Amino acid sequence: MNNYNIWFTSDTHFHHANILKFQKERREAIGITDDMTDTEKMKKHNEYIINMWNMTVNKNDHIYILGDVSFGSTEETRKILEKLKGHKHLIIGNHDKSCRGLENYFESVSQIKEFPIKKHQYDFLDETIYLVLCHFPMVAWNRRLHGAFMVHGHVHGSMDKINIDSGELRVDIGLDSAFADYGLVSLEKVYKYFKDYIKAQGFDNFEKYVEHKASVDGVRY
Repeated sequence: MNNYNIWFTSDTHFHHANILKFQKERREAIGITDDMTDTEKMKKHNEYIINMWNMTVNKNDHIYILGDVSFGSTEETRKILEKLKGHKHLIIGNHDKSCRGLENYFESVSQIKEFPIKKHQYDFLDETIYLVLCHFPMVAWNRRLHGAFMVHGHVHGSMDKINIDSGELRVDIGLDSAFADYGLVSLEKVYKYFKDYIKAQGFDNFEKYVEHKASVDGVRY
């Protein structure tokens, strides 16, 4: 049994002025008001995420950051990473130039990350599961037809309905997605979300669910 939790996040966008300018929902969720200066807004944004993170994550936990960490300089980004608890893994997004040269602040750095979680590792698991992590949402991914979960960011919640309507085992865990709701997402939450979904469709096994879906859709990829 693992003695640490696994967490996911994406699109934290530290030091990104434009995301505060264009995302009203982010400003409201974090408590940023129009009477604040731009400097005060950015400070409030960054501090909210750091505090939320450190109240959630224990020092032994592993957190997978699915891209778009920071728009600050490399030095500004380094200072942020030094404040964040846990063993951090970076899955590179399209806005991660500021992380170049900071690889030693991460346990791993990759474009895509794939790995199994064995049933015996966590008491909430009824079966072994397989994760595919990428900044970008994928239509086809490794072991999809064996029930692998596709966990992504990038789209800022705009694919929530598409993911649900598709019936795919795919979820947006980006900070500003409805699923994350400006918090971090636990492995347990992802697992139970998909488990509840397939149970509602009459299945108790991910591979059997996906096999049935493929036969109904007439598509196997």
